Amino acid sequence: VSFIDPAAKALKDRQLVLRGNASFSLGGQSDSESDTTDSLALSGNLHLETEYKEGDFISHFSGINVNYQHEAEEEFHLSSGFLLNNTYRNHSLEVGDVSVSGTPLVLSGFSRRGLLASTERENFTGSIFNVRTSTVDGWESGVSFDDRQTYGVAVEQRLGQDGKTSVQLSVISGELKQAESQNVGSSNTNPQSGDTAGLLLSTELGGTTISAEVAGSSFDSNTTDANDALSDEAYEISLSRDIYGLASSLGYHHYGANYATIANPNFSNDREGLNLSLGSGWRFLNWSTSFSSTQDNVEKDPLKPVVTSNNTGLSLGFIIENWPSIDLGFNYSNQTSSDEPAVDQRIDNEGQDISLGLSDSFGPVNLSWTSSVGKIDNNLDPANDSETTNHALTVGYTADAIGLNLNLSQNETRSDSKLTSNLANLSANFPLFSDTITLNSQFSLQDNTSSDNSQKNQITGGSARVSWKMQDMFSGVTSSWANAQFGLSWTFNKTTDDLDTSQNKSDNVVMLEFSLGAPVSFEYDWQF
Repeated sequence: VSFIDPAAKALKDRQLVLRGNASFSLGGQSDSESDTTDSLALSGNLHLETEYKEGDFISHFSGINVNYQHEAEEEFHLSSGFLLNNTYRNHSLEVGDVSVSGTPLVLSGFSRRGLLASTERENFTGSIFNVRTSTVDGWESGVSFDDRQTYGVAVEQRLGQDGKTSVQLSVISGELKQAESQNVGSSNTNPQSGDTAGLLLSTELGGTTISAEVAGSSFDSNTTDANDALSDEAYEISLSRDIYGLASSLGYHHYGANYATIANPNFSNDREGLNLSLGSGWRFLNWSTSFSSTQDNVEKDPLKPVVTSNNTGLSLGFIIENWPSIDLGFNYSNQTSSDEPAVDQRIDNEGQDISLGLSDSFGPVNLSWTSSVGKIDNNLDPANDSETTNHALTVGYTADAIGLNLNLSQNETRSDSKLTSNLANLSANFPLFSDTITLNSQFSLQDNTSSDNSQKNQITGGSARVSWKMQDMFSGVTSSWANAQFGLSWTFNKTTDDLDTSQNKSDNVVMLEFSLGAPVSFEYDWQF
């Protein structure tokens, strides 16, 4: 008869893992155009990842990435992306660069540095978070009690045995007060604050998937002025269904003029719209069509026009054995305005666009051709009508370590004059003598002409680089993981202007490069 102490068994279930990689690079370069003294550059990188397990508890620390750059303004730098995730059964606590989400109108993806706690039980999931509203760099923390914080709650309850019906609630409250623009995604540099809440219901009824969300906000775009926060609502509804193999969807949205969220201060408010799409596939044919109509200034601001935009599209795809793949597209759009407060704000135009694409492959060779013709008619001023034509041919060859790619294109724009641009681009990559010495090159030629002689020039450019991996030379001196490389490159650019010779210019740069790096990976595992 034997007896095992439970406490001793728990100790054996503990596991600590440390893994990562470290590297350094010592290199230098010298070019024919440099006016500065050439010097060696030293840089390094350390990436760490740890994990601790004990029973149902797991702690995972990832994204610890420290960069070193000799003589840089900030020699040591911590890259964004680190995350400490502590999980116990169905509960987790994350600290670092977390990603929070909720209902689309309130919180459709929001990645910032901070703290996120979440839980999941049966048909319920919920989370609370505190993140920095502005971006955070380096060693700075995202969790604090300053005036750049966003707090939020997001919960979801799935109903019924099949779980196809769900109710989601998202609530956020945030502030952004700064002396400079640090709110990524916002064009407003004023201090802001706002509260937003949204409720989303999604279900499947009789084969039709239904999703509906309503949200409300109170938002102050400038907390330093005398104006109070403005409140408004937004809502969306969408229906989708497969009818005898025909995929169809219908959607409607309405965003109030004063609706906003701290998670997306540049939200397209004061707009409503309707969209419809149909599509199907049948043997060798795939097709889809769509229609959308949006209206801006739906709340009739007397200082702005009401603009209605309609768009209709149709695409066809043909895949027939032993034939090239064919893609056809057609698009029609028009914009009109009404209730204009001033004549110069009137809008009335329509556009059409037709495109054709062909592609095929013959072993290592790939061919593709695309063409499009488009026009925009300005019904208020026909002199501003415009047409655009594009053609492009691409030939590619890939086999073993050889890669060749040729692209020829032409673009023509016709308005009060015709502007034509022809471009040829060739790139090639292949080994020289052996796999240790390779050539990478790219050359381009562009010709621009205008029918009214306002423009006529040619632009040429390119580069060629020979790189030599000198592993064999160092194999007897350094460790096998050392990486030594020598490079010789040539870059040139030339502009020839036939109308204004003062715009002519050219440059050629020859550069020598040498680098010696040493990446090493490691992993340690302790059980106790």
